Amino acid sequence: MSASFLSKQESIVMSQFIPSLVFLFFSLSVSGQADVNYFERGNAKAKKGDFSAAIEDYNAAIEINPLNPNAYYNRGIAERNLRQFESALNDFDRVVSLGVNASIVYFNRGYVKQELQKYKGAIEDYNSAITNNPNDEQIYLNRGLSKSKLGNHHGAIADYTEAIRLRPSYGKALHNRAFTKRRVGDIEGAVEDYSKAIELNPSYASALHNRGLIKIGTGELASGCDDLRKAMDLGLHMAEKDFNENCTGK
Repeated sequence: MSASFLSKQESIVMSQFIPSLVFLFFSLSVSGQADVNYFERGNAKAKKGDFSAAIEDYNAAIEINPLNPNAYYNRGIAERNLRQFESALNDFDRVVSLGVNASIVYFNRGYVKQELQKYKGAIEDYNSAITNNPNDEQIYLNRGLSKSKLGNHHGAIADYTEAIRLRPSYGKALHNRAFTKRRVGDIEGAVEDYSKAIELNPSYASALHNRGLIKIGTGELASGCDDLRKAMDLGLHMAEKDFNENCTGK
């Protein structure tokens, strides 16, 4: 048997918060009626999940009024949802250049930078988002992930800890802090955080999987295999591979 004590499977289940879709950011009084019509039609299409068609309407609204930050912002959100991250980044840049200084804009721009692996820039945007909204635990979660990607694990733990302070039942933050504690050698702390996340959500398959791997790696084979079995039963396919390698005697 060979326990995947710090496995590739562990590393890909780090969680981040995806900012919600916001359809109206500023008063439309700054706009003419023609671009408002396209803007509202784009919103209706986006709400139905037709983001490509929504982008066409936002394009038309921007062509009529290139100074309306709403259209750039919502087009950026639609592009983000289509994973067109470079285009989304350009639109969020335009919103900021139009004088917008709001947490949600920096949060979304940080998110797309994170997806583009521009972690330093993402952290800068999350810093700006926190300046404007210091009590949003989701920003700390995402900033922590970017810090971890840059190897600043202790900084990441501090961000996850702040997210948990703001929302003690925040399972994603507990999960990420557990993973990062394992990276810095705090095995006991990692198990404690995974256990708390599982207590809050007994169906948290990735937390069960990762806790199981740690337990197997520290010699608690039966308990670790039980965790892997539960994760496998919850449909986590990577847990089945680790269960077969460590718990079946093969």
